[in-house]
Amino acid sequence: CMYISGVPGTGKTATVHEVMRCLQYAAKEDDLPSFHFIEINGMRLTNPHQSYVQILKLLTGQNATADHAAALLEKRFSTPAPKRETTVLLVDEVRI
Repeated sequence: CMYISGVPGTGKTATVHEVMRCLQYAAKEDDLPSFHFIEINGMRLTNPHQSYVQILKLLTGQNATADHAAALLEKRFSTPAPKRETTVLLVDEVRI
């Protein structure tokens, strides 16, 4: 887990996108294991619990309520699976 903060307009999101582009290229060239990159924008969520819904939708295409999505994601990420692809999640525009 990594948290990046700074004043608006300093290039945080652009920097992360460039790093991800480089990592995706490396994975395409078989220099890194493949991974799944998903991104959500916190400012577009009406409720923080909606992040579960969006993450599940981006990972699986499934629609679910926030509580059901949270349960499905908990199961997905806490159940060992030998061939599960790594997931990189970017949550942008988080206000704490």
